[in-house]
Amino acid sequence: SLIDDILDLSQVDAMRMPLAEEEVQIGNLIRDAVSAASGLVRGRDVRLEVQVEPDLPTLWVDITRIRQVLLNLLSNAGRFTEHGAITVSASREDHVIHVRVADTGIGMSPEQLSRAFKEFEQADGSLRRRYGGTGLGLAISKRFVELHGGRIWAESALGVGSTFHFTLPVSSAGRLAALTHTPERTAGASQALQVKTVILQGSSDSGLRLLDRYISGYHFVPSANTEETLTLVAKEHPWAVLVAAETPDEVEQVAHRLADLHPTLSLPVLSYRKDVSGLSQLPGHIQWLSKPVQRKALLTTLARMVPAGRNLLLVDDDPAEVQLLARMLRSAEKEYLIREAYGGREALEAIAASPPDAMLLDLMMPGMSGLQVIEQLQARPDLAALPILMVTAGDVSAHETPIDVPNVSGLGLVKSDGLKTQEWLVCIRGLLDAVSPRYVDAPDISESQPAGRSG
Repeated sequence: SLIDDILDLSQVDAMRMPLAEEEVQIGNLIRDAVSAASGLVRGRDVRLEVQVEPDLPTLWVDITRIRQVLLNLLSNAGRFTEHGAITVSASREDHVIHVRVADTGIGMSPEQLSRAFKEFEQADGSLRRRYGGTGLGLAISKRFVELHGGRIWAESALGVGSTFHFTLPVSSAGRLAALTHTPERTAGASQALQVKTVILQGSSDSGLRLLDRYISGYHFVPSANTEETLTLVAKEHPWAVLVAAETPDEVEQVAHRLADLHPTLSLPVLSYRKDVSGLSQLPGHIQWLSKPVQRKALLTTLARMVPAGRNLLLVDDDPAEVQLLARMLRSAEKEYLIREAYGGREALEAIAASPPDAMLLDLMMPGMSGLQVIEQLQARPDLAALPILMVTAGDVSAHETPIDVPNVSGLGLVKSDGLKTQEWLVCIRGLLDAVSPRYVDAPDISESQPAGRSG
């Protein structure tokens, strides 16, 4: 299940999901990543250095994915560098920004270097046992960089160290204008870059961020309730309304109120079922931290949760996140014994074999989510009180777990084992692409759409 879960992640994140591009200063992104990765070398004779050329132009990139590339490269350098320095630098070369992550670690032979970016490759098995890692970080980084139109490569020598390079195209003014502004309509012209507004009612902040990141071409405007939705419909002239509903009555209420107030309007109202069990009802032995996790907060929280506990299980589908947490824990005065799992099912198998004193658990994982892992443990009297520290990028108190496919006009689909997050997103995207509003005696929707950011 480890291989299946991680390959699912790499395929979805690297190949199927669109980029959620934002304007960013690469220097700021590098410094943030280095700060987050500082725990990797804490307690060792290794310096983390940043060298960014001044006045670099801004880039238009998916910030989360490029940050992940940097973290993967830093994690890789941190695993194999015991002394010296890890240096991240950036400079402009013609029409690209050139980023380097150089280390003074053990280095690679030419044969090892030729396999560096292949999935599940590492120098050899003994190194994996000693330094950890799944062999996926570089392969995923390569896909992420290539999705941005860049390239990635490495130089290395045994006993000297390695330098990983990647480039990102500099955003031209024309490209920025095309991505951030609605193009003028010309006779017969296609509106491929048109950003369509969707009113999103009842979603948590984390749900909004998930949709905004992965569904390009749509701008999601949050609404707290039906009354606010009606106001926003009149103001925004949206493409559709999407309701995170706890009951079917909520969707019917929105549709009926729209019909009463706007009898000439034919506006699609889509919905998905919102998990109302939520995480706000979790017992006291379960705590949470927001990503990016800070070392002090991590160690303080664990000391409070399990003062005498030493055996920890780290669970995250992202190898770089697991290694980052592991490095932070190994830098503590207390000697923790750490095991790793890269998916929900693997975590349950590890717990069944030998229950840990506490578990650090990511919520957003493909296959079996963190919340589903907790539900499985709660059903076991011998494991129901296992201390769990949840690590999440979202709002725990309002976490949503998509279970049903979104539906419209009575159409829907339910999978017996639940939908994976990526399947849920693909279904929402498919429905939004399939429907369209009709504004009678009103301007064409494509002309009245306000410009916005793509998801």
